[in-house]
Amino acid sequence: MTILDAFGRFQLLCALREGPFGVAGLNERIESGLQRAGLIRRNPGPPGAGI
Repeated sequence: MTILDAFGRFQLLCALREGPFGVAGLNERIESGLQRAGLIRRNPGPPGAGI
């Protein structure tokens, strides 16, 4: 299963935008977990760079 396939099976809703339990905090933790698992690499440039 690819990450894009998994997107259709699991979605996380969040009532807050900022903070550790907001969208930004959850995205950071999910991204870090995917990096540790070797599933993604973090792009060191600005958003959209290299696309």
